[in-house]
Amino acid sequence: MTLDALSDARAQFMAFPAPLQAAMKAAAKVERWSPDLWRQETILAAELIAQNHYAQPFIDALVVVYQDAATPTLAQRKAA
Repeated sequence: MTLDALSDARAQFMAFPAPLQAAMKAAAKVERWSPDLWRQETILAAELIAQNHYAQPFIDALVVVYQDAATPTLAQRKAA
């Protein structure tokens, strides 16, 4: 990963609305995202948001997706 790619992903993430940032951070913690996965998720989210014309209902749905990912599964709760 180049420094430019990392900087671009960070800039994209920082441009996301706060609820999306929080949901992604929570999902990353539960799913233990690697730095590369963080970059991939950020790029994917940015592309999907752009493809959906920055529509707030889509962004809200994306927040729910990441919030769901951040909810520990029963197996994860038992292991904790």
